[in-house]
Amino acid sequence: MIVTGYSDDGINMEIVDVEDSSFTCHFESFPVRLYGATGGLINGLPFLCGGYYYDEAPYISNDCYKMTGAGSWTKDETASLNTGRYFAGTGSVVIENQLILSGGFGEPGLLNSIEMVSPDTAASTPSVELPTGFQGHCLVKWDESTVMVIGGADDLQGARTETLLINVVSNTWSAGPILNTGRSLHACGEIEIMGTPYIVVSGGGAGDNNDVILKSTEILEKDNVENGWQTSKHRKLFLTTCLLDISLYFRN
Repeated sequence: MIVTGYSDDGINMEIVDVEDSSFTCHFESFPVRLYGATGGLINGLPFLCGGYYYDEAPYISNDCYKMTGAGSWTKDETASLNTGRYFAGTGSVVIENQLILSGGFGEPGLLNSIEMVSPDTAASTPSVELPTGFQGHCLVKWDESTVMVIGGADDLQGARTETLLINVVSNTWSAGPILNTGRSLHACGEIEIMGTPYIVVSGGGAGDNNDVILKSTEILEKDNVENGWQTSKHRKLFLTTCLLDISLYFRN
């Protein structure tokens, strides 16, 4: 599922079936023009928060939207972020039925706070925070209480190589393995091959202003993080497996 984004057709929604190129599905348009929002699936239905509203008078949104069982989007009048933010982490991570947003752009600038929110419920802000404010990172669910924060960009070094493991239950964080290439606004996800779980990151931007567009892919064996991120090796195998295994992908 692809919803929101910066384009003339930013309110249109698309669903892509990677196993059936002829698949078509039509839904109502998204109610507002947003980019940089964070979304995920909660109880089988899409839920999306934050983003930058760029229609009419632009502003940073703290609103949340949910899809009904009938397939239409509606603004959640109960759920809203404590701090409006955008580029607060792609990856669609949900822990304990709560969507995770971390960092991002807000007022007055880069944020280091984390928020957890679910439909029809006010957002909560755990005491754990990012060590510094950054945006454009990607999130992967590491376990039932921990999210891996990968890359992003800050004011000091541009695209980041750092990864973090943040436990939103114990309110603690630790440093993860360093990427070979700093990157932001990239894709990431977890896949499994022959019973072995891997984290994959791909693409994104590098340089102080994301002026270098990356084509590389990095791979981390989840059960052997001491081996670090591996670049390019077995890329064909991994990308083919992604296409075969992923049946629903919620992108914001």
